[in-house]
Amino acid sequence: MKQLLGDLSALTSRTNAAEQRIHDRAVERDGEVSARLDQLRPTAMFDDAVAKEYQTLVMERAKLAQVIGLAKQRITE
Repeated sequence: MKQLLGDLSALTSRTNAAEQRIHDRAVERDGEVSARLDQLRPTAMFDDAVAKEYQTLVMERAKLAQVIGLAKQRITE
């Protein structure tokens, strides 16, 4: 029983570390996406290719928000 509890504790620790890495990378990527959106915003309305990239980044940012939220929730559990 003690071995099982020790194994579960180690697994929990590794899982929390993985969630923290996921969170940190998602926050980092969110910053990159935000910076790119700021660059594209002035011309997105006038250039179809830029508008498409802008929309793709907006969708990525929404997914990143979900990932960040879930990771935060799992880290604090």
